[in-house]
Amino acid sequence: MPDEHNYIQLNREQRERLTQLAETLSDTQLAQPLSGGWTISAVLAHCAFWDRYALLHWEIWERDGMQPLLVDVESLNSAGFPSWLATPPRVAAAQAQEAAEAIDHKVENLDPTLVDKFLVEKYGLWRLHTYEHRGEHLDELEKALAEQR
Repeated sequence: MPDEHNYIQLNREQRERLTQLAETLSDTQLAQPLSGGWTISAVLAHCAFWDRYALLHWEIWERDGMQPLLVDVESLNSAGFPSWLATPPRVAAAQAQEAAEAIDHKVENLDPTLVDKFLVEKYGLWRLHTYEHRGEHLDELEKALAEQR
């Protein structure tokens, strides 16, 4: 399996970071408001959505072959935002952990031929490098939590 960017290990590290944070947050911290009307739990629900979405893409590609799948990030985020805010905080934390585990497990077990084709076609590395999106949001959450201390 191509590992030129060590993405499997980086995915695992960010998933473990997510798990550690999610398991230590209090209910008050999960409900903590962030900029733009977000809350910590809404960000976790958002992360769960994008990990599940990446997993869906890999499942489609395994079943139907590699093909471009269009993604309108802004529209999906706008459409999902109300649901993410309404997700109970503990549910959001659990979903983020479960989705991270599912996509990372999928990525770790992909057929190397499919990964090679994906890397050649350049269909959006976020579907393989889950650590990038996850890490970006974990940085945001840790900063917000530190500012509240």
